[in-house]
Amino acid sequence: MVVRGFAVHLRVLLALLPVGGCVFLISPDSIGDHCGFKGATGCATCIREKCQEPVDACCKDSTCSGSYSSAFLETVDKCGQGQTSDCAKGLTSTQYGPAESIRKCVVQQCNDQCTSGAVAAEWSCAVAREKKNDCATCVYDACSSALDQCCGDSSCSKSTDVQRDIGGCVAGDAKACAYMTSKSQSGVEGVVRACIQKSCGAACIGTARPHASCTHLSGGTHCTCTPAETSKGPDCSVAAVGGGRCVLGSTGCECGAFACSTGSSCSCSFGSSGGAQTCAAPGGSGSCCVSLSTSGVSCACSSSSSCSGARVASCDESTVLGALADTGRLVDACSN
Repeated sequence: MVVRGFAVHLRVLLALLPVGGCVFLISPDSIGDHCGFKGATGCATCIREKCQEPVDACCKDSTCSGSYSSAFLETVDKCGQGQTSDCAKGLTSTQYGPAESIRKCVVQQCNDQCTSGAVAAEWSCAVAREKKNDCATCVYDACSSALDQCCGDSSCSKSTDVQRDIGGCVAGDAKACAYMTSKSQSGVEGVVRACIQKSCGAACIGTARPHASCTHLSGGTHCTCTPAETSKGPDCSVAAVGGGRCVLGSTGCECGAFACSTGSSCSCSFGSSGGAQTCAAPGGSGSCCVSLSTSGVSCACSSSSSCSGARVASCDESTVLGALADTGRLVDACSN
């Protein structure tokens, strides 16, 4: 038997003769050792412990020497080497014969070890709806009608955006699934997103925050993050900016020292360029109000009596922190 382009490298007790990208076996039935593959990760260990039998069976089967199966065996190498995104993507495609036995085993036995932290996992209507984790089980049970509707729609079924949304959720990426909730829930794609959020929020998202894209400002003393499909940018945390606080806004997050700007009206935030430490209503009239901004939390005092947030006596750091107590908006880091 000739195994061409075989990414899973054989180690046999009998004689082997490697020639280029090929390995010649004297007899496929006389393999005395196991078929090997690259990697020393937790994923590789899991595959060797729980899926070695189908890997060995693939080595002995001539159908695994074809180019189609060889491409999947390259996926096994990537899984073993810790290339989680390529691994997750490769595991979504149904295979044939012995290669499918390997794929099913890895999905069922080693999914967490092999795909944890995968970036932008994709889904398509052609993939098997395997219930490999709590989120996938919920989505495929509770939202099957919404998925069927999407797959029957020419636009939704080809949308890479919704494919990444569903893919991230069913792959167990709670942060990617949380990011999905910020997207439109209109149209056929929206029906899928709404179903996952409403029916499977606990299983798919829980308390997770979306991945964050972060930027340093003011020479690194202030940083902000916005929701993103995958995490990117520098670390944005109390430690990264040298102190202060990190606060969650309506959609984003910021870290920095508390400071206030002054004038006829004044405002304070964590990361403000102002130099004052407190802010009060002008002339003892008007009001002060703690409210959410897009990226964080602000406290403003003015002659107006209106307040859409929490009314406070003045805008100093201790008062603002008191207003934020038990809200869950004070965090150690915005990076996620």
